[in-house]
Amino acid sequence: ASDDEARLDALDSSTGDYAEALRREVYAHWLPPGSPARFGPLIAELRRVARGLADFETWPDIAQVERDVERPLRVAIVGEFNAGKSTLINALLGEDVAPVGVLPTTATQNQLVWAPDRFARIERSDGGPDRVVVHSELRRALGEIPPEQVRKVSIYAPLELLRKLEITDTPGFNAPDSAHAATARAAFRDAHVALWLLDVTQPLKDSERVVLQEIRAQGLPLVVLVNKIDRVADAEDLERTLGHISAGLREAGVTSEGPVVAFSARLALAGRAGDGDALVRSRFADVERLVEDVLVGRSEQLKASVLERRCLEIA
Repeated sequence: ASDDEARLDALDSSTGDYAEALRREVYAHWLPPGSPARFGPLIAELRRVARGLADFETWPDIAQVERDVERPLRVAIVGEFNAGKSTLINALLGEDVAPVGVLPTTATQNQLVWAPDRFARIERSDGGPDRVVVHSELRRALGEIPPEQVRKVSIYAPLELLRKLEITDTPGFNAPDSAHAATARAAFRDAHVALWLLDVTQPLKDSERVVLQEIRAQGLPLVVLVNKIDRVADAEDLERTLGHISAGLREAGVTSEGPVVAFSARLALAGRAGDGDALVRSRFADVERLVEDVLVGRSEQLKASVLERRCLEIA
C-alpha cells in the first residue's frame, strides 16, 4: 500500500524484524531529518495504538500535543524570587498588563493570551465560580479571594506580541513558600521555551544552576536574560559579571538558544512611559531583537522539538 495508514493497518497482525522495519519506515516519513515533524499522522497513530491497548490514560496527553500544534509558542518566564519577571513582561508588551505585586503570597501562574478584548479570568481551586473582570479590577478582585484559593489567572489583551507568543509569568524559585517553586516547575510541563531571568547583583547562584540543569534535562529550549543592570557600578563591572555567567553556564552544561542579554526592565518600563533616556540606558532593544530573532523567528522549530519529545514520552 502507498498510504501510510493502510500500511500500518496491514502490519497490525505482523511480528518480527521485517514488520518492525516497515513500521519504522512509515514513522520516518513523519519525522524527516532537518524538517518539522508531520504531527497530524503522528498524533493519529498515537491514538490508534492507545486505542488498541485500551490505554485511555494517555489520551489527555495526546490531546494536549494536538492543541499545542495549533497554538502560538508558549514561553514560561522563570527565575528566582524578585528577579523582575512581571516587570520584564510589561516592558515586552509595552503596557502594565502583568500584575506586578498583585500576588505576593500566592503560588499562581499568570498566563497572558491574545484576545480582541481586555479582561482577566480568575480560576479558583476551591470549586468556587471563575471571576471575569477588566484589567483595572484585577487587583481588587484578587484581594477578595483567599490567596490559597486562587488556582490560575489568565490575562487577555489585544497586543500584537501575544498573537505570536503566549506568556506565562511564574512564581519565583527560592521564595519563602516552597509551593511557589512547585508551581513554577509545573510551568515547564506546559511550556515550549523557558526564559530564565537572572538578577545581575546575584547572578547564577548554586540554587539557580540546579534548576537550569533540570530544564536542560527535560529537553526544554532555554533563553537566559540578565536583569537590573541599572544597579551595576560601571560597564567594566557588567562585563566581568557577564563573563562569570557565561563561564557558569558552560560548566553546568547549559546552553542558551540566543546570546545572554543584559538589560534593565525597570528602565525599559520607564522608557515605555515616555522617558527616552531611560529606554536607551535600559538596553531593551537587545531584548526585543532576541525575542524577534529567536522566540518569534524560530518559534515553529522550538515548539516542534518539544512536541516531538512529548510524543516520544507518550509512545
